[in-house]
Amino acid sequence: MNVFVFNPDHPMARGDMSRGSGYCGLTACVLEGLQQLGHRVTSWHVGINAPDAGPFRADFDLYLVQRSNLFSQTQVLRLLERDGCLPRTAFLDGHDWAFGPEFHWLHTPATYFKKENFGDFPVHTLPFGISDAVLPERYGADGTARGGARVMFALRYETHRDQRRIISSLQETGIECLTGRIEDPTERRDVRYWLTGGRYNRTYYDALRGCRVGLAAEGAAVDTLRYWEFAASFVALVAPRVETVIRDFPDPPSPGKHYVAYDGVESVVPAVRQALERCEEIVPQQREFFLAHHRCRHRALRLLSIMGMA
Repeated sequence: MNVFVFNPDHPMARGDMSRGSGYCGLTACVLEGLQQLGHRVTSWHVGINAPDAGPFRADFDLYLVQRSNLFSQTQVLRLLERDGCLPRTAFLDGHDWAFGPEFHWLHTPATYFKKENFGDFPVHTLPFGISDAVLPERYGADGTARGGARVMFALRYETHRDQRRIISSLQETGIECLTGRIEDPTERRDVRYWLTGGRYNRTYYDALRGCRVGLAAEGAAVDTLRYWEFAASFVALVAPRVETVIRDFPDPPSPGKHYVAYDGVESVVPAVRQALERCEEIVPQQREFFLAHHRCRHRALRLLSIMGMA
């Protein structure tokens, strides 16, 4: 299958080549999955996510359009509409919660995919998948060769309403918790950082290696879901129940088996304690499940299936 991807956020458009591809995390995930499945990806720019660059043509099998914060997509819409390509077009909205000026794409023949689906809008849920770039080497026979009872709760943005209360409750119990923003400095960002839309950074994963539990909480950007990185990194996942965070989550994990669920701030500490006690039990089956159902290739397969192209 030949796939053409539009990327209006590419730094070439701004004369800034230091920021890599310009793909959001969702687009980077889908492109990685499509390439793993053997599909040929062509882009209208030369970027590290696009193995080939070429002009737009009307004979591609699939078109991908990324929602942009910087540029209007009206020109792209008219181009695809003119040549009858919209039925073969997937609009990828990797932004958080709210719709933007591109809301009108919901009323076109294109298929609208959104990282989250809150409400009754006619969109298809397509959350992040696990990138091969973040898969670590095994840390021990069962992934438990780690220090103490460290808990990872590092959010890039302070957008979770109960973030400070959760941190305080963990600290009051004496559980060591890594918080704040853990991010690669600019000079340390390698090709994997850009290939994953900024989701991968070595400083964060170096810190994660010393943790036994990862606490997920909805927030902005990569803070929205931490399922993918914790599940891939031999860290027991503690998270809100999936159905309360994201609607129509594909192949949802089972609480108590693939993660430990909490239902509010008051239940976070008991959930973390349970995860620490059951870490050796949860981590292997959690990782096996997520790698079997929630990698980038699975997100690409979901997109193709919904569009009738699988």
